Amino acid sequence: YVPDEWEVAREKIVLNRELGQGSFGMVYEGLAKGVVKDESETRVAIKTVNESASMRERIEFLNEASVMKEFNCHHVVRLLGVVSQGQPTLVIMELMTKGDLKSYLRSMRPKDVLKHL
Repeated sequence: YVPDEWEVAREKIVLNRELGQGSFGMVYEGLAKGVVKDESETRVAIKTVNESASMRERIEFLNEASVMKEFNCHHVVRLLGVVSQGQPTLVIMELMTKGDLKSYLRSMRPKDVLKHL
């Protein structure tokens, strides 16, 4: 992985609280300073890779971020940046304030539908 214009300085990122376990490691809610135009601070989701991850898993983690660089659609969670220098590697993404889609859809399901299942 070669750092590019998506690289964010580690000191611009603050981890606040755990959101849950992702495919590669823990996902946190945090703050990113100066990564979104016209915003001094932005609430973000921060994906990490486990310390015990193999080199292959670390490469897959960064490859996923590289693929996300190509997305520019309001239906897809936006990549905001990557911290690849030092450990742990971080992928900075748009924060979905209502949580993950699956949990949100389940919470919106009419209550009596659940009685019939």
